[in-house]
Amino acid sequence: MNGHILQGTDIAVDYWKIKGIQQRYVHFLTHIHGDHIVGLTSSWAQPIHCSEITAMLLEIRHGISRHLLKVIPLHEKVIIASKSGPFTVMAFDANHCPGAIMLYFEGNFGRIFYCGDFRSSADVIADCTPVSKYSDILYLDNTFCDKKCTFPSRSECLEQILDIIRSYPKRLIVIAIRNLGKESMLGELGAQLNETIVVPSNCYNLCRELFDTNVFTTPYNIKKSRIWAVPVSFNYQAIAELKELDASAIIIIPTAIFTGKLDLILT
Repeated sequence: MNGHILQGTDIAVDYWKIKGIQQRYVHFLTHIHGDHIVGLTSSWAQPIHCSEITAMLLEIRHGISRHLLKVIPLHEKVIIASKSGPFTVMAFDANHCPGAIMLYFEGNFGRIFYCGDFRSSADVIADCTPVSKYSDILYLDNTFCDKKCTFPSRSECLEQILDIIRSYPKRLIVIAIRNLGKESMLGELGAQLNETIVVPSNCYNLCRELFDTNVFTTPYNIKKSRIWAVPVSFNYQAIAELKELDASAIIIIPTAIFTGKLDLILT
């Protein structure tokens, strides 16, 4: 679910392909993954309502002017003015990448819950149910809505990765990551393994903002490590290229994208 103008409103969520009429809408951003900011450039001139972390990333990584960024705190009703009348919005943690939120809108258009990209869990459901259960309209992400997509919890995934790394104490470990979304996992790995992890510079800077830890370094630092987090687009060619780094390297891909297709990657 990559962006919509909400039914019966002048609210645009993750939707930036509006030429010449940007000012007609009130703009929200659930999170900063690339498929949710298509059309959003440094020349954008309208206010954007988002989380504090997303605001920081928009300014640092995408050159959006700070004065345009309106932070929505979690679990607080915020009154927003619009051309069709005022409405309120509440934000909830989406359990996705850093800064990702779900949004609950209430106004003369009714009650709308917009989940954006989220990772379902008992905690997430309990957090937003007190308001979301009253929604008239639900915008629900169904990316992995399939019987074969039964995923372990994040803690179970972390334990699996720890087991793999501990099983190969002398081997180079390459962890393939996207531009945003695996920072907490990397921090946990470094802390539990008591090892330094080399991360890309933009990841290093964000982790310094998010965590009080010294488990990270960059490729430009003299501090060495056998564990590298490498930015990669998740496609078969990129995975093949990773294998060329070191024939003996252990490559870990923490993603659900290839669910049901893992046999194709390994053959």
